[in-house]
Amino acid sequence: LAVMLTCKDAKRQVNFYREKLGFTLKESWPDESNPMWANLVLDNQSIMVGAACPPEQIDKMCHDASPAELAHHKKLAEDFQKNRPGIGVNVYVMVPDIDAYHGRLSKAGIQGLRAPKTQFYGLRDVPVTDPEGYNLVFYTPVAMSSCQSCGMPLTEAAPGQMYCQYCVDE
Repeated sequence: LAVMLTCKDAKRQVNFYREKLGFTLKESWPDESNPMWANLVLDNQSIMVGAACPPEQIDKMCHDASPAELAHHKKLAEDFQKNRPGIGVNVYVMVPDIDAYHGRLSKAGIQGLRAPKTQFYGLRDVPVTDPEGYNLVFYTPVAMSSCQSCGMPLTEAAPGQMYCQYCVDE
């Protein structure tokens, strides 16, 4: 799975993901120093960022598109201009050790960072909001001590397992 996030400032996004979050830049177009699109990877998980195109430039950027495609892309560009990016979007990114990753984020100076929290649904997580307003939830699955449905002990639960054998079917 890969996610593409439209942004107003692709260069700022690339720098934030690389310098603050520890992502590796895999590809960039047209180049690394002035990206309009970039693919960033953390532990084989891909987040792409793409610069928003102003609605009035859609015809130039999509010169070989059909009228229906142009109308679609123009509407997306207009909607992006009217709304705040990231509202309602949560991107979950798994890391091997959320506590160690939290330490990295703290050293990187992430603003408003909270301590890792173990959630009732089997994840230990830390949310981070990027400069464009997208919410990233970095997490590590954890073994639960009891079934979230009946309360029965989960003595041999795998990380992320929420229910006992009696509360789930095949």
